[in-house]
Amino acid sequence: MNRRTWLLLALSGLLQAEGESPLSPQKQEILKQKEAEIDRGAEALRYDWIAPLNLSLSHTEQKSPGESGFGGTSQASASWSQDLFRSGGITYAIRYADAKHTYDRLGWAEERDSYRLGIVTAVLEIRRQTLLCQRSATLLKNLEIALFIKQQQYEAGATDITELNDAIMARNSEQKNLLSLEQALADARSELKRYSDLEAEAIPVPEFFIPGRDAYLAENYAAAQARLQSEVAYDTYRITEASYLPALTFNTAARYTEYRDLQSDGGASYSAGLTLSLPLAYNGAEAVEADRALMLRRKAEEADTVREEGIGYEQSRNLITRYEKENGVFRQNLALYDTLIDAIRKGVEAGYKTGYDLQTLENTKTNDLLSMKINDINIQMELAKLHYSTQGEGK
Repeated sequence: MNRRTWLLLALSGLLQAEGESPLSPQKQEILKQKEAEIDRGAEALRYDWIAPLNLSLSHTEQKSPGESGFGGTSQASASWSQDLFRSGGITYAIRYADAKHTYDRLGWAEERDSYRLGIVTAVLEIRRQTLLCQRSATLLKNLEIALFIKQQQYEAGATDITELNDAIMARNSEQKNLLSLEQALADARSELKRYSDLEAEAIPVPEFFIPGRDAYLAENYAAAQARLQSEVAYDTYRITEASYLPALTFNTAARYTEYRDLQSDGGASYSAGLTLSLPLAYNGAEAVEADRALMLRRKAEEADTVREEGIGYEQSRNLITRYEKENGVFRQNLALYDTLIDAIRKGVEAGYKTGYDLQTLENTKTNDLLSMKINDINIQMELAKLHYSTQGEGK
């Protein structure tokens, strides 16, 4: 099983755990109704070029001069006027409807994935803030040790009040930082509730992998939407152009008339014919050129969007590389810490090293281990942003 297949299965497990989505019922209903709105609207737009059949019924009572009674006329009619040819306008109207439907569906999928990204990001942020709190608490232990040592040195006259005050300020600053991190953790849990009624611990998050640049740009939502906007603008331009060109229309009508107490014959009548029309509009050329300019602008925006998304992709890769390099430094430190901890432990047992030295170094090692885990989450958060910026099967 390759990485992509595994990832798609993992995502399916995340988003359809036991047939249920982690999205809140309200957001699921929003997506459901938007999808129905898009599909029904697209169906109506695709056949909007077909003219309606007009039906009418009427009844009239009338009295002529010199006559003693009233006469009545009842009439039923049906008429239909349908364009058969619009110089290509019908074809482009259908193409416009299809392209707009695809564009709207893409926007719907992007909104759906923005909800999914919100869930994944919130869960990862909760994990990250939890680790940050643990790292701050570990650092605080070292600052408490440093403060105790400075206090002992000050009382023995081995240091001045400035160094003791610096140690106090450093400890106080980290205590405030821990309080801020605990608040950030609470905020992250609140953010998750915007998207889901589940607790973070009940939501599994798959491991994401870096996509190739070409694959990313081919499936990127923003780039795909820009391409579709170009198609829609082109079809709109051709529809406007066709509206000022010859059109052939088929006209037909049927009428049935019945008279009561009138000296007229009733009955059915029928008509059918063709109309060739050519509109002559004063501002027709300007309207066509305006849509042409819009089409060319959309084409330029398409190229610009692909360029910008490519830059964003490279920025994400660079950030991920930085986190990976930082973890490489931490790994080198861990090997050094193991050697120093072993030496200090022997010194403590021999009586020429203090337990504070050992505790300080062990806490520093723990901090680096926590920093590595935090960077791993930072990488996954960056990869999640890339992943949910793209369309694809199985998402």
